[in-house]
Amino acid sequence: MLYIKEATDVPKQQYALLAQLLNTAWKELIVTTPEHLESRFASGNKFLIVYGNSAFVDKENLAQEYGIALPNEDIPLGLLETITLRTNGVMDQVPKTYGELTNNGLWKLLVENADTLIMVDATKMPTGPKEVTGLMMNSVKEYLCQTSLEYAWTFTPDIEGVKKWHESFGAKNSHYRIPNARPNWKEPAVNFMDYSHLIKK
Repeated sequence: MLYIKEATDVPKQQYALLAQLLNTAWKELIVTTPEHLESRFASGNKFLIVYGNSAFVDKENLAQEYGIALPNEDIPLGLLETITLRTNGVMDQVPKTYGELTNNGLWKLLVENADTLIMVDATKMPTGPKEVTGLMMNSVKEYLCQTSLEYAWTFTPDIEGVKKWHESFGAKNSHYRIPNARPNWKEPAVNFMDYSHLIKK
């Protein structure tokens, strides 16, 4: 069974595993440490972590890749990271690089008068079940139905397949593009996908 945990419910002894999960996807952009995660989770922003039993993944290969022995228990299989901003609905108000947006991976404190949710990254353990990302996105859509925010955009790599994946969850392509928002990553440009219409006014 897969289920969602909030950041405050993640035991600190699993931060190293979560950091390795993120580094598998994003290490060219930023190398995440457990200390990064502690700072992010303390920011008050929304993080959705998908949990499931370690039997869902190829533990032997992952233990070699991560350098961490995976226990026979429920572990994080995916993570959706968000950050809030005040933009007044103007996409050009969003910081132009990942480093500026996320305070170099440490995150910024929750903005009290925020009107915008930025979905920074949705990351899945490589050998985890495909349902992990679906659960993340459906959970954030449920959150959007309850939030007082007005806008919800992604900081999505400008990759056609990734954009179509967001469209499959109801996002609209804003065609707002930042050319070098993710320096050193395989696709440095981002293209905002817009979920704002899913927010109940």
